[in-house]
Amino acid sequence: MASATGRDGQASGLGLRLELAQGPGGPRVRLHAGPADLAPGLRLTGLIAEPIGEPQGATAGLRDGRWRALEARLEVTAEALAAAAQSLRGLPIGGWPIEQVGVDLAGEAAVLTLSGPRDDGWPALAQIELTATAEAGEICVRARRVWATGPLAPSGTALWSAVARGLALGREGVVTVAADTLRVRPEWLLRRAFRAAGTSPPRTLGLAVTRVRGEGRGLRVVLADVAHGSGPQGHVREDMPFRTFPEGHAREDMSEGLDDPLAELRAALRAGDRAAALAALSYAPAPTHPGARRLTRALAQVQAELLRFRDRAGAGAAVRAWLAAAPDDPEAWWRVIVAQARAGEAEAVVRGLTTLERMPGPPAARSRRRVARALAEAELLGAGGRARAVLEDMSWGGRARSGVEDMAWSGGPAAQAAAWRALAIARAGDPQVASEQVEAAVDAALAADERCERAWCEPAELQARVAAAGRRCGRDVAEAERAASEIAAAALHRAREGLPGEAIAGGPGRADRRRVRTELQARAARSLEPGAVLALAEMVEETGEPGRARALRQVASFLLPGCAIAGVEIEVGEAGEETPTAASEDVGEPREAIRGSLQALTAATAGIRAARELVPADAEVTAQVLAQVEPTLAWLRARTGSRLQVRVGRGGPEGGVGIRNEREPTIVVYPPIVRQDPRERRFRLALAAELIRGGLAIVLDPAGASLHELLAAMAWLGEPAQVPTLPGAQTIVRLWHKRGVTPERFTAARRGQLAEQLQSWRADAASVARLATHLRGDACVAAARLAQSFDGALLAIGRDARLPAPTDEASAHAIATTAEAPRLLRGAGLFFSGAGEYV
Repeated sequence: MASATGRDGQASGLGLRLELAQGPGGPRVRLHAGPADLAPGLRLTGLIAEPIGEPQGATAGLRDGRWRALEARLEVTAEALAAAAQSLRGLPIGGWPIEQVGVDLAGEAAVLTLSGPRDDGWPALAQIELTATAEAGEICVRARRVWATGPLAPSGTALWSAVARGLALGREGVVTVAADTLRVRPEWLLRRAFRAAGTSPPRTLGLAVTRVRGEGRGLRVVLADVAHGSGPQGHVREDMPFRTFPEGHAREDMSEGLDDPLAELRAALRAGDRAAALAALSYAPAPTHPGARRLTRALAQVQAELLRFRDRAGAGAAVRAWLAAAPDDPEAWWRVIVAQARAGEAEAVVRGLTTLERMPGPPAARSRRRVARALAEAELLGAGGRARAVLEDMSWGGRARSGVEDMAWSGGPAAQAAAWRALAIARAGDPQVASEQVEAAVDAALAADERCERAWCEPAELQARVAAAGRRCGRDVAEAERAASEIAAAALHRAREGLPGEAIAGGPGRADRRRVRTELQARAARSLEPGAVLALAEMVEETGEPGRARALRQVASFLLPGCAIAGVEIEVGEAGEETPTAASEDVGEPREAIRGSLQALTAATAGIRAARELVPADAEVTAQVLAQVEPTLAWLRARTGSRLQVRVGRGGPEGGVGIRNEREPTIVVYPPIVRQDPRERRFRLALAAELIRGGLAIVLDPAGASLHELLAAMAWLGEPAQVPTLPGAQTIVRLWHKRGVTPERFTAARRGQLAEQLQSWRADAASVARLATHLRGDACVAAARLAQSFDGALLAIGRDARLPAPTDEASAHAIATTAEAPRLLRGAGLFFSGAGEYV
């Protein structure tokens, strides 16, 4: 083949040139184009055209004549496909907007990835595996498999249909959607390229797609004109077969071949069924398509969310898989760091925070990461000096460091409070810093926290953390420890010798009073030292908490049998304030919705399956028992506003108090109650009142229902579709119906909370038993506060545990260290541990 254009072939960016080809009828003129870049990511590798009619004129005239394209070859890169797919951004699928679009190619496999915000609280990602074939002269794009996390669309077919319509939007005439197939005619690209080059384009309407092949990072498309000239053999190479599929073939492929591996997962997430969602994840196939790492990350994130607060080990493994799939995801790093902190891996926490600090992000986020790392170094590694230098460099920004007033923290009140807390702990961990500077930072942290809408740190907690940081570096915390020891010893000596109580105004000496109080709290909580408890009661009373001080003195009085301690007695009929509490539920085991629902159902459950017979006591015994309990009951009725009916029975438990679930729940007292200490008697009656107010009379009645049956009935209130199968639960639900109790009595939010909490607590018999223990513990805390008798509560705990009566300090300490006693003190919030949590 010889060139007929000379340098004329360089006249166009398309590389146009005329060549002579020897054919059956003699030499024939052909117009060639390419290779040339038509657009970013789109390349014309070759085009062959022939003149329409007999060629006439010179070379220039031939180039400007009329031509018919016989064959064209295009290369399309993944970048060009991704750019074309950007039209999907902002397109909503249901209520979920697409924010990011990507295309991954590997060999003949092509995957369209769509990402966006969390959908109904779950990580949302959709990946569509696509196939491209040449059919009826067009490129036919179909979805072979759809992977989608989050609730999103109900089916993969619906999701692909919405995406296909979005791709065709605005490209009418070039891209069409038919039978769930995206059909593309790319010959228009050639006409646009010729016009852009200022050259009259050849006729391309006869071009049909004969082959589409994925190769590496792009697609190769071959087009040929098979309706003119000498047929396919004249213009299309033998290795490029032209395939035509019958009408309707595309719809059959879509309906029969579309695979949706995560359909059951999405259905479970929409229904809120965590167990079904975890099961669907367990047997879902592992993705292996291009870009599967993003999907693996999303699935690991979903699994971590499902297991969070329920299975610590499983959630940790899911987070590690999430981090392995997305090593640059800050949220995954935070989850791993939190797990390491809970496990006590101090060095791993600092390494993780250091890695996180190096990651790109907004300035505010990077500042928070830097503060977190400095705080971890100060608290976990004892590197207070280094942490202080980091934090002060951030705060002053190069200004003169003359005092606290020169600090220039950026951010809102919450950020400033967090920074001041970190600086206070860092300064406390540096022995070179004076105590005044530590206290100045603590005061600034508390002042900044007061300006926040929500308090993030209790003063006692911050003082405990500061004291712990100072203790690690050996600074003046030793003075506070020494002062606390001296004050506790003096208080114990006065109590044992029967000396009158004296204020401890000068007791701490040079030591900081707040640190001394923190040390006393730690000692009292750690080992229940009677002297520390007494000294703490005096310091607490100074802060304006008389109720808590009285409770502490009652505990000290119990620990020191035979010692007269002033300030613990109350008179029946006295209307003093209840002991303040900051009790919190166990982390990861919420039960507030269950407690609230039980209280709301107290009247509805009254009288269900109550014992019908009660053996009455003799008239003389009855009168004696009522004479002992009526003054306390009258006092309790005045404080609770309840009628608190009482009956006297024969025999009875050693504790002397029982409950009957009659139409109005009744307290049953037995003769043994007469022999009890008045403090214990007052607590037991208050406990019975709290159990009745808490809606637990039905499970405490000898002929009542079990807690498992009551929870099964309540599950129906949370989720009406869960019809109970236990006979006792069915009886409760039937009587609730008669009394007008239906699920609609509770708000949708409360029903959701109730259903979620019951699902966790009803998982097995051990969980139900643990819930029973927690509910009784909650009632014990409320009863001790109501009766203002923590010493009576400890006496009752010892009797129920069948331990000897507290006659000396050793026997009293044995009762106070049982499993139930610390739970009572923890729930009442009497002590704080050194870590700032309730013990």
